[in-house]
Amino acid sequence: MKKQLPVIKIKAGFLFFAVTAFFLSGELWLNYLYALIFSLLHETGHLLAMVYFGCLPDSIVFGVSGIKIIKKELSLSPIQECVTALSGPFVNLVMMLIFSFCMKSLPFVINTGLLLFNLLPLKNLDGGRFIYNMMLHFSDNIHAVRVLFAAECITLIFLIILLIFSLIKDFANTTFIFFVIMIVVSTLADMFKG
Repeated sequence: MKKQLPVIKIKAGFLFFAVTAFFLSGELWLNYLYALIFSLLHETGHLLAMVYFGCLPDSIVFGVSGIKIIKKELSLSPIQECVTALSGPFVNLVMMLIFSFCMKSLPFVINTGLLLFNLLPLKNLDGGRFIYNMMLHFSDNIHAVRVLFAAECITLIFLIILLIFSLIKDFANTTFIFFVIMIVVSTLADMFKG
């Protein structure tokens, strides 16, 4: 009897294609293309770690806010989850080192941004997953949730202060302002949703 290979669903909504078409047809097409390629490599890092630990995702979702690997089963231990969470940023770190010969090159800047963004200690990002699972390894779910919530609050306060300071000192650009507002609003919505 033949063993059937598991099927990983790949989902991409209309908004993903619309945003991609918009950015690829504009002045920032190269920035967006690099960000898309390095995001794919980042998610490949997560995927390889999951496969190494014997866990396959249910789906890979291409959305407006990025690419996300979805798995329904909680089949990994907290330490394996920590390794999986850090495997994506590790790929960005390697890419940063490869492009470090020119610190101002677009690939270096984009990988630095992806690395720093994904390491923020927020629930839906790799940094938050790492903190939660590390706490879960040493403690119980209640303490892990509390520590992550505290880390999210501190991060949001820091980002808001950074945004206000950058606006006062007039060194914030439109991308930075949009980025911080998007993170703060989505994190607050997620906190109050559950």
